[in-house]
Amino acid sequence: IDRGHATPGTNGPPLLQGQGDLQPGQPVTITLANARADSAMVLVIGDMNFELPIHGIILGPYPKFLLLGFRTDVTGTTTLKGSWPDGVPPCYAFYFQAVITVPVGPEGLAASNILSATTR
Repeated sequence: IDRGHATPGTNGPPLLQGQGDLQPGQPVTITLANARADSAMVLVIGDMNFELPIHGIILGPYPKFLLLGFRTDVTGTTTLKGSWPDGVPPCYAFYFQAVITVPVGPEGLAASNILSATTR
């Protein structure tokens, strides 16, 4: 579910989308598009959505996990693929958001929309 709150960056608001069933061992994909080309990106993952204004963006997920070391490509896109882990209980909500470095965003940051997903 798209919960909004994207902060415009160099190419407008970055868009985060997800695909896959959140079931153990099943493939999942998260794609960031419309971001600045060749920029550092952090994927913020949490199990609570607190929508806190911080450094000029609205940070949605309460940070439980930070996936670091990613960059957007020459088109401003990043795709992360993997399998959903074992041991996560059913009906458990997760929130995802990408934060990107940009020269035009508030305090040098842009944020994607917030995605929420619930395990099955």
